Amino acid sequence: MDSINSLIDQLTNINAVDYWKSQTPSVEDGKLYQLMANIYKGDKDDRTFVFELLDVQAANILTVFSERMVSLAVKEHEKRCLLIGLFALSFCFHFREKKESERILSLYHDAIMRLNLDEDQVFALVTKRCPADQEKMLYHFAQMEPQTKSIAYFGFEHAGMPNGLQYRPC
Repeated sequence: MDSINSLIDQLTNINAVDYWKSQTPSVEDGKLYQLMANIYKGDKDDRTFVFELLDVQAANILTVFSERMVSLAVKEHEKRCLLIGLFALSFCFHFREKKESERILSLYHDAIMRLNLDEDQVFALVTKRCPADQEKMLYHFAQMEPQTKSIAYFGFEHAGMPNGLQYRPC
């Protein structure tokens, strides 16, 4: 329970715009990663409790965290960043329009391909742990045609940056 309260406190104390602009990885990334990893390992009741406590502001921070983790996963070839970031995103589907969720999931689709992972396997690991009914968005995305899951379809490209790969609008 302490980690859950700590997560909620941290989410309400982070400015989304400043966080988005900060260098990756940041201190906030590390803290949120550790907290989300603990919740991922926790039980279903803890995950449900967190989901029920989230508001739009907290979901915005988790969405930014998720987008940062997908870039970091590719930069560092780190599957665990990918899983924790996707897990964090699953808490946000409820607060996002379907197209916005699909757009962010396209970044994960691209990263999964770049890391030579099995998308079905990655999604299966997350759907086992995501909040109630939120797995539907992952199932929906997995069933989409490959061309409609691409980052280009959603107006993104990947760019080599001084601090690694980043996704940006094209």
